[in-house]
Amino acid sequence: MLENEVTRLVIKRHPFIYLAGLVRLFIAIGLYLLSQNANSAQPFWDKWAVIEWYRDTVSEYFGAGFGIPALWVSLAILAVAVWFFIKAIAKLLHPLTLRDEVTSHRLTSRSGLLFQRKQELYLRAVDGVLLEQSLIGKLMNTGTLKVIGRGDSSITLTYVLYYDETKDAFDHLLLKEAPI
Repeated sequence: MLENEVTRLVIKRHPFIYLAGLVRLFIAIGLYLLSQNANSAQPFWDKWAVIEWYRDTVSEYFGAGFGIPALWVSLAILAVAVWFFIKAIAKLLHPLTLRDEVTSHRLTSRSGLLFQRKQELYLRAVDGVLLEQSLIGKLMNTGTLKVIGRGDSSITLTYVLYYDETKDAFDHLLLKEAPI
């Protein structure tokens, strides 16, 4: 930030942003429990009609006892569970790294823990602000602000808390700082 720059508005995010990470975390836990069941004496898929048909068909051509070992299925399900767990942790940590603010000269959006991303858009270069709100967003008082600059530049801010008031404050700053 420059020495003559002052922070005018800090944009807050709705806790709803953590929902995708929590859903993935519950899926990972469910898949882990499923993989543990697959390793039991009688796996969960043992009574499925498709599995019985598979056993009959394979036994007819290759003899009894030929099939996919339960350990392989358990490890495959566990691998998918680990993938979902890693994605869940990433989705839960990402909102903690978001910092969006409007200073007296520019809009700055920062994110990232290990690999940081910083977007800046000078207030003089802002052409407009696009508002988007879903039905759930209307109920939760959250929305998406897309600040459009000159050329191809734009900054999208998702899950903005009290996005009407935030947009009004942002418009006030834009019109106050705009040259005549």
